[in-house]
Amino acid sequence: MAGRSAGCARLTTEKQGPRRLSPGAAPISESNDAARRALVVANPISGRGRGAGAAEALARELQARGVAVELLLTRARGDAAHLLRGAPGADLVVAVGGDGTTLAALHEGAAGSRPVLGIACGSVGALTSVTADEARFALDAVALWQRGEVLTA
Repeated sequence: MAGRSAGCARLTTEKQGPRRLSPGAAPISESNDAARRALVVANPISGRGRGAGAAEALARELQARGVAVELLLTRARGDAAHLLRGAPGADLVVAVGGDGTTLAALHEGAAGSRPVLGIACGSVGALTSVTADEARFALDAVALWQRGEVLTA
């Protein structure tokens, strides 16, 4: 679906410029978000090469919310599962890419009882309904859910 791919690169944070995204780079601040540590796994070539930029912008958004982020970029098929298996625990796993990246994150997240948010950046997106443009709203919903608040339409 071409419309989904177009939204990949547009997630940005206005107040913050680029910064180094490494484990624990952002201090954990007092905020209302329940997640304190997130793993963002991304296929950098998804969305015709826009996956890396979308994942970096999403990581910056999480850091702005006081969440420590580890950004994991895949290099080959099957890397997402391997990277997540080797990563330390997290309160949230975010998969940015297509169905393969999301499926690997769901599988590895289930093994560790970690919630997974899939962000569609590929051309198919059958497993996700959230685009990069909608990621902020999805993060709000995840935070409400983690705090035990009820979500209504």
